[in-house]
Amino acid sequence: PVVACRCFFAVALATVIGVSPMVAQAQTVREGFTLDVSAGVGLNRANGETDFAVQGLSVGSGGFATNDLALTLRWALSGGFEDVTIQEPDGDLEKTTLAFGPQFLGPTAQLWLNDSLFVSAGIGLGVYGVHPLLDLIDRNSDLDISVDTRYGIGASLRSAFTVWQRENAALLFIGAEALPIFLDDDVVVGGGLVAGFQVL
Repeated sequence: PVVACRCFFAVALATVIGVSPMVAQAQTVREGFTLDVSAGVGLNRANGETDFAVQGLSVGSGGFATNDLALTLRWALSGGFEDVTIQEPDGDLEKTTLAFGPQFLGPTAQLWLNDSLFVSAGIGLGVYGVHPLLDLIDRNSDLDISVDTRYGIGASLRSAFTVWQRENAALLFIGAEALPIFLDDDVVVGGGLVAGFQVL
C-alpha cells in the first residue's frame, strides 16, 4: 500500500504540473483566514482488497503564514459502502449498510508553487472504521459498532490546480488526494480525484 500511495502521487503530481501551465496565471494575494472544502471519488485499499470509495466531504481551516504557505487543521475521509449483518444486544440480527474507510484529522501545510498549483501534506490522527457522517445505520438502534474503529497515525497528501479563481477572494480546484493510515498490523490507503472550493 505504501508503494502504491507513492506511485499514485507521483503520477498525480506529474499530471497537475503538466496541466498547470495551461491555466491562466494571475498575481494573487493570499493572506489571513482560509477555508477549503472538497469531495470526489476514488479507491480504498484495506485488508488486501481494493474497493470503490467516495472521497467524502473534507474540510480544512486555518490561515496563511506567508503568501505561499497556509497552515490549517484538516479533516478528510474516504468511504466505501458495505452491506453487513450485525447482532443486536437482544440477539436479533439486523442488516444494515455501513461506510468504512480511512479518516484523517490533523495539521497540514499547503504550499503554493505558483498561482495555479499547490501541494499539501500533514500528519495526525488516523482512524479506520465506520464514518460518522456517511453510515446509513438507524440512529435509533442499539447496535454497538465501536469494535469496527481502529486508530493509528494518519497522513494527508494532496496536489491540485485551480480551474477558476476570483482575484484574492476564492477559487475552485481539481486534484488528487491520498490518505494513508498506519495501523498496528496494517496500512490502509484511501485516495482519489477531488474537486473543491477554497476561500483565500
